[in-house]
Amino acid sequence: MAMPSALADTATADAVTLQQAVAAALDPTTTAQIKQQAHAYLDAIKSAPNGWRLCLALYVQGPRVPQLAFFCLQVLEEVLAYQRRPAAAAAAAQANGSSASTPATLSPADYTLIRTTLMDHIRAMAAPNATAAAADSIADAAFLKNKLAQIVTLLFAAQFPAQWPSFFEDLLALLPPPLAQPAHTGLAPGALLEATGAVGAARAVDLFLRFCLAIDQEIVNMLIHREQAEVTRNQVLKDMMREGPVQRLVSAWFNIVVQFQASHPDLAVAALKNVGLYISWIDVNLVANDLWVPVLFSFLAPSTNAPPALRLAAVECVIDLVSKGMAPSDKLQLLQYLRIMSVLATVASGIFPTTNLDEDEDASAFADAVAKLVNALGAVLVAAWEDAKDDATRAAADALITDLFPLFLQFFADDWDELCTAVSDFPTKWLNLIKHAKKLQGGQLSPAQLQLLASLLRAIVHKIKYHADQSPLGATGNPGGSTGDDGDEDLDEDLALFQQLRRSLKILYDNVAYIHFPTWSEYSLQVICDIVDRVAAAGGGAAAGTGRKPAVPWTDVELAMHLLFLYGEGLKVAASSGSSGLPLGKELGSPHVTPTGEPTPLGDVLVRVMRAQLASYPHACVAPIFFEAAVRYATFFEDVPEFLPEALGVFADQRGLHSPHPWTRSRGSYLLLRFIKSVKSKMAPLVDTVLGALSDLLVIPPPAAPSSAKGAQVSTFTLDMHLFETVGLLISLEDIPQAKRAEYLQMALAPLVQGLTAATAQAASIAPPLAGNTTASVASRTPAQEAAMAAVAAHASNLIGAVGSVAKEFPGRHIFRDTTPPWVPILASANEAVLAALAALRDDERVRDAARFAFQRMIAVMGADAFPFLPPLTQMLLSACSFKEVADVLGFLGLVMYKYKQGLGEFMDALVQPVMRIVFQFLGTAPQGTDEQLLHTQLKKEYLAFLGSACTAGLDAVFISATNFAVLPDILHSVVACAMDRTDRAVQKAAIGLLAKLLKAWSAGKPMPAHVPAGWFDEAIRPLAARVCFEMPVQCCDPRDAGTLVLLHEVVSLHRAMTAAQGNQWAEYLLTAYLPSVQCPPELAQEYVAAVQQLDDKRLREYLRQFVARFR
Repeated sequence: MAMPSALADTATADAVTLQQAVAAALDPTTTAQIKQQAHAYLDAIKSAPNGWRLCLALYVQGPRVPQLAFFCLQVLEEVLAYQRRPAAAAAAAQANGSSASTPATLSPADYTLIRTTLMDHIRAMAAPNATAAAADSIADAAFLKNKLAQIVTLLFAAQFPAQWPSFFEDLLALLPPPLAQPAHTGLAPGALLEATGAVGAARAVDLFLRFCLAIDQEIVNMLIHREQAEVTRNQVLKDMMREGPVQRLVSAWFNIVVQFQASHPDLAVAALKNVGLYISWIDVNLVANDLWVPVLFSFLAPSTNAPPALRLAAVECVIDLVSKGMAPSDKLQLLQYLRIMSVLATVASGIFPTTNLDEDEDASAFADAVAKLVNALGAVLVAAWEDAKDDATRAAADALITDLFPLFLQFFADDWDELCTAVSDFPTKWLNLIKHAKKLQGGQLSPAQLQLLASLLRAIVHKIKYHADQSPLGATGNPGGSTGDDGDEDLDEDLALFQQLRRSLKILYDNVAYIHFPTWSEYSLQVICDIVDRVAAAGGGAAAGTGRKPAVPWTDVELAMHLLFLYGEGLKVAASSGSSGLPLGKELGSPHVTPTGEPTPLGDVLVRVMRAQLASYPHACVAPIFFEAAVRYATFFEDVPEFLPEALGVFADQRGLHSPHPWTRSRGSYLLLRFIKSVKSKMAPLVDTVLGALSDLLVIPPPAAPSSAKGAQVSTFTLDMHLFETVGLLISLEDIPQAKRAEYLQMALAPLVQGLTAATAQAASIAPPLAGNTTASVASRTPAQEAAMAAVAAHASNLIGAVGSVAKEFPGRHIFRDTTPPWVPILASANEAVLAALAALRDDERVRDAARFAFQRMIAVMGADAFPFLPPLTQMLLSACSFKEVADVLGFLGLVMYKYKQGLGEFMDALVQPVMRIVFQFLGTAPQGTDEQLLHTQLKKEYLAFLGSACTAGLDAVFISATNFAVLPDILHSVVACAMDRTDRAVQKAAIGLLAKLLKAWSAGKPMPAHVPAGWFDEAIRPLAARVCFEMPVQCCDPRDAGTLVLLHEVVSLHRAMTAAQGNQWAEYLLTAYLPSVQCPPELAQEYVAAVQQLDDKRLREYLRQFVARFR
């Protein structure tokens, strides 16, 4: 192809250099220096006034390297985009890493040169007799054709119609003449092309379709952000296209679909994609006519021989057609013209049954696409009903919905879950419609609506049921859990998807309950009863495990238990509707009995479930759901205690806590604790039975003996805290005499304390302490000793945790004011064992955590009797704690102070300095990285909370005691530092609030200890308060930040506290001493002090915000 004379002088040796630069920039083996030089050269080409000319010339020459061709097109695209939005185009190019320079500015002659040169090149590519240079494999690369289409579209957007009025004629001229003719019927596929001999037109058609897609991307695509000027321009372009060009485009697409459906189905697919994109803004009659509709529906017919990709494209095109925005009446007329219901029924006949979908990917994809069409059609009909302005339109939409429903249910209820998911949006929208219709109809539903609602409910219940080939507990025994084992990943992924589907179905299920409780309740209980009766007729759940095949499938039994569990939530949802007749909230009462004591339908079902021994059904998924249901309906077992032993047995035997599935054991343990808490009024006679059933689970095995010179192996035993809490709950029941409770406690704690004593002795024998020096003791251990100590520490932490869990459920010491309960000495003895173990193993974090956990629970039970244990406990915790533990220890101490207040005066007086040392030590270490920064912030919060708890508990005197007065300045300065810490608003707020608490406690006029010098408050507290009130807002606050208002609220409170403490002395100090010391101008200082004195809190906050703004 001859090159235009305007470009000939640019295609010189620069082409060789450019090709080398592109190759070097993309070659991963190129050195960094060469790559940098290459990028610099390419950027220079992009910004050079004639750089685009060189690239245009090289491209039309047909470069043999695709990367070079792409670079040339990229330069042209950037220079054209820059003309439209210079700033935005340059920023986008730089963000994409394509250029950091400004492209050249184009003149009208430059536009013409680019347009004519590219169109000549495109015509040569599209010609039936295209040369090898114009139609080689490089030019045919999809990414190059897409980039070329983007460039032509930019030219179109810039020059149509003023400078390029013939754009669409030029575009259509690329096609063989028969394809550009008006569409008409009566031609077989390929007939037009064969008649003209233009059988090599695929390349031209491909280019034409890509240009059409690029036009939509440029002027229609709603996902692309555009400036208002572009939106206006695009609207003008669409209006002009609607006047004529678009009709010719649609005709060309029709001809392409018909002519290429067999020989080049990919081109037919691309044509249908264009139809689907354009239909949203063109006249619907251009597609909804007697030409297009038969062709589209022919691809959907079960008997079609159309390729799978073409069938999918046809479905998507129909979806776009029925989803086109239209007035409700027009939309209904369109659907009636399409006869969409009968067409879909015919299409569905080729899909169902779906037994072969797992073997045929194409069939599966087509079925999924048709399901999406059904879903879209349903959504369209619901929208038409909701937007209708008259009853006739609403009735027509309702009739079409009724016609659609059987087809929808066929997809929704099918065993192929993907189809259910694909249509799940429609029932959600339809249920919302029914809620609206119910209001319009005076709170009633028509018989037809009730019938549809019942059919949907049946389908929901059917889909909730597991498939027979599924494993409900997954490969790990955890529902929906992942194993990480490649062999089980697909299984667990399928299970997780089903659980997600169940959650979606539950929302629909609850909505049915909300809309019409009688329909929902009657059918749900009927399904449960039918299954329960079948199990009972077969001898009960226990009989199903006698070795023969169960008469009732496990999927049915699981469904019954699952529906039973869901029924309780559905009751609450139905009650909230206000039309179910059920009382709200706590007034709902026991769902199994009426207010008069008569059993409800649910109560009858629960009795039948227990008598049929459904929980004994031999499948691992049944018992876990029974646990959940038992907790939900615990009041049933209180009212009908004859079934309580059986329920407890399910929890305790191989169906629950003795199950081989770890998840079942763990979940069962937690739910057993909740269940017993709910029925504890009936538990006293059953305590010995339950303890006996759990006794073997209460044994905490010691660490394994050393198997080699490397030392002992760490035990894999995992402590079940809930199990030991359950034991504590059982043996502390109020109905059991105190002496018997103490006896039970002694029996429960004895093996634990003995184990702790043995672990302490074992730790001492492995690595004796070196004169109390923990650090030296740890450093002197051999690897074998370290491994053995780790095993002992793991065992000891389990034992300590168990002690704390058992003690947790005993009643608090405050209940027994004048007597000491008999279990307090037993707990004291256990505390001594815990402290001894902590002393021997304090270097292990697990032991420290367990000790803190146990004491936090025992102090609530023992009260002041536990105080003697606190000093050695805190001393050992602080002596070896890590950074992250300090915050936990401070939180623990804060809770203790909050509960026991001034009774801990002596203890806190001795504790202040050790706590301050460890806190200042860690806060004095600069954080390295995000994780340490988070730990720093958390420690500051707990530190301030610790100080605040002391003030709230009336223990502020410990900070000014003779013991701690010397460290008080460090405490105060640390609080001020937190107030000035702009990295966390919560820390600042807490620090300012704490400072206000402290100054209230120590303000002038209040008695102070003799060792506190006169005037100390004025010298120590007042300057710090002034700094926080004035400097903190100026340095740390942004008036545009909402968090600033929170801090200014605290600053105002601090001002008020100082004024209350010192009266006018505070304002005088600010005006005459502090503000001059920070070089505040006198006029500004007087204004500031006057605001503090005269404005109310709200106006003072606003003044301070504006005051801060002056310094920004």
